[in-house]
Amino acid sequence: MRVRIVLLLIMLTGLWGVVLARAAFLQLLPNERLHRLQKKQFETVVTLNPRRGDVVDRERHELAVSMTTYSLFADPKLIDDPRRVARAIGREIGAATGTSSRAVLEKLLQARHKRFVWLGRQLSKSVRDEIESLSIRGLGFIEESSR
Repeated sequence: MRVRIVLLLIMLTGLWGVVLARAAFLQLLPNERLHRLQKKQFETVVTLNPRRGDVVDRERHELAVSMTTYSLFADPKLIDDPRRVARAIGREIGAATGTSSRAVLEKLLQARHKRFVWLGRQLSKSVRDEIESLSIRGLGFIEESSR
């Protein structure tokens, strides 16, 4: 009986040693696959163009000015019915950029496992207001400037 208890204790100690060794291996030794996974989950690069300054002549008459425009993005994981959303915003975006609701739907379906996708860039304030009035969860706007 005593030998069984000692063997059981040795086996449990060995099992704990294996678990601790694996934990130390994961924490202390660099692993390229885990590093790529961490970077993918926590780092995203979104390039936003800065507002450009006005171009004026020597008499301070404006030759080129920057206008505020809006870019529409979506979080496809938060959108419940991509077909309904594509139909609803496709008309608004299509009039402004020539993008059809079918193209919007394809973007949403291709990126359904992602957390960010551009749906329309350089939209006017009126288009932004129309889309915001729909109150669709998962859509948002970023303010940008254009000449």
